[in-house]
Amino acid sequence: AVAAPLRSGLCQIGQLLPAIGLAALILVGGFLLGRMLQAVVKNLLHSAGFDGLKKRLRLEQVFSKREPSDVVGLALFFLVMLHALIAALDELGLKALSDPISQIIEQFWALLPTLATSARSAALGQTSSRGAAAASLLYRSNR
Repeated sequence: AVAAPLRSGLCQIGQLLPAIGLAALILVGGFLLGRMLQAVVKNLLHSAGFDGLKKRLRLEQVFSKREPSDVVGLALFFLVMLHALIAALDELGLKALSDPISQIIEQFWALLPTLATSARSAALGQTSSRGAAAASLLYRSNR
């Protein structure tokens, strides 16, 4: 009487092992791909002078611990790992967990153009305010 439920449980575990192994491979592959992309993007942005923006936009306090290229690389790694997590959860048949994460990522991608526009507007506003302050000082000094 005890052997039947035990045998049933072992059979279920045996059927899940390939899916668990594949999910683990997906996560390891996502981790490796994410780290490679993080390093490539960080180095490309750094060599393109992207880190110099923090001085030009006076964002030294915001980026006091990390360079902007590090932050972009880390964000890319995080997104790759989220996609790997979704794929691993799908492989395990856990749609109840993967579907909400997929919806969050879809909302993020839909919001990204708006965030980029906001960042450009903020940068333009900061540049304009510095120009207006300089013009005001110049006007006062010529009076």
